[in-house]
Amino acid sequence: MPPVSSSRTWTAWPGVSVALRRIEDVADPSSLLEAERRLFDELASPRRRREWCAGRLAAHDALVSAGAGPLAILRDHRGAPELAPPTSGDPEDDAAARARQYRVAISHGRRLAGAVVGPAHHGCFHLGLDIIDPEDVDRLTRLEKRVFSPFEIALGKQRGPREVYRVAWGAREAIAKATRTGMFAFALTHIRLADLTETTAEVELQGGIRVSHMKTPDDEVVVIAAVSEEAFAWANRTARVAPSDCAHARESDAPGATSPGGAGSKEPGG
Repeated sequence: MPPVSSSRTWTAWPGVSVALRRIEDVADPSSLLEAERRLFDELASPRRRREWCAGRLAAHDALVSAGAGPLAILRDHRGAPELAPPTSGDPEDDAAARARQYRVAISHGRRLAGAVVGPAHHGCFHLGLDIIDPEDVDRLTRLEKRVFSPFEIALGKQRGPREVYRVAWGAREAIAKATRTGMFAFALTHIRLADLTETTAEVELQGGIRVSHMKTPDDEVVVIAAVSEEAFAWANRTARVAPSDCAHARESDAPGATSPGGAGSKEPGG
């Protein structure tokens, strides 16, 4: 994969496209659609504005690559990214139909913003994305016994935590986002790697969940999850709030949970 300059796009699975934008390269919101610019103008922090803009532009790239064409990325009632026609009009027009047929997820790391887009009819009813920076390795290693399974720890010692732990953590984050269950209500207690290849990961769950990952030339790890409707329903039935004395990481311990703009700034709105 060539270095990420202004943008980079690739295919995770047939019909599912991922795009990255380097946050520092994005300062001008003029490429945003009108409805997106209104949301952009609500943001106060310059850093948050760059992140948000880079995430939307990455989503634009992924939409075109996936064949969805131009659509606006607004936000739903939870603040999560939601596709909409680029301009207001007849709700039955082509753009409104495309907005219903595709799914989008957005995430940020310290330096990159990323987006994944896929059609619902390919089984990608729900998508999640996470970006894990090289700076996160030390923290994940310190937390290994609290967040990773014996298999993941053994694999990390064999192949190195830089690879294994970041994919294992990213899979939890991406699946938590895709299922809308939250990292600490579901993913930490139920998501475990069962296998890890160069580009994919298998998790110890029922079918209907796919995980893909890749590494950038600057050593960020990008993890994508696609979750079927059945797996989404199962995850939400299974989700529970972890008790306060649970021997898992506290939210403040997690990579990206320290300050805005840190690893994986995970606001739902991308």
